[in-house]
Amino acid sequence: MKNVVGFSQAKSLIFPVFAALGLALGGCAGDDMGSTDTDDTTASTTNPSTDSESSESATTSDSETGSTSDGTDTDPTTTTGGAVDYEADIQPIWDARCVAGCHSAGGSKPDVPLGPGESHGTLVGKPSIQLPSMNMVEPEDKDNSYLWHKLNNAQADVGGSGSSMPLGGMLDAGDLAKVESWIDGGAGM
Repeated sequence: MKNVVGFSQAKSLIFPVFAALGLALGGCAGDDMGSTDTDDTTASTTNPSTDSESSESATTSDSETGSTSDGTDTDPTTTTGGAVDYEADIQPIWDARCVAGCHSAGGSKPDVPLGPGESHGTLVGKPSIQLPSMNMVEPEDKDNSYLWHKLNNAQADVGGSGSSMPLGGMLDAGDLAKVESWIDGGAGM
């Protein structure tokens, strides 16, 4: 009789554990992207081109919305709700990281002023001093914008020189994304 009672007690403990496990696994069956572990395996096995396209679409969608896996917002268009605005989104980057001590009168690079009211005219469509064959900013073309290469420490790759900008460390990913969107979006004022 003791074994029967022991079994009954064990049974009453085991069933709730399996029920909880079933609920937990049921919650893992799909994520907020609508995929499941089983579906992903099947999709990649049965149709690799579809799986590849799905991954590309999901990545594009994430970068377009600016959401990241940790929930932070990296959307370069958050200030205006649309295209990056130079005065509201880009000039504050120059003000915080480039103007004081460098890109202003009395600074180490006064020949490339980046203060309010003058920076846009200094950058857009103007040849770089270090690489005159490339404009500082070529609208709609970050790969042919010397500023982009300086911000990414790739100036030597295109025949330029000097240090990466800004001095003291690179811009954070959010600021780089804003600059990229601004340049590729036409580098408007």
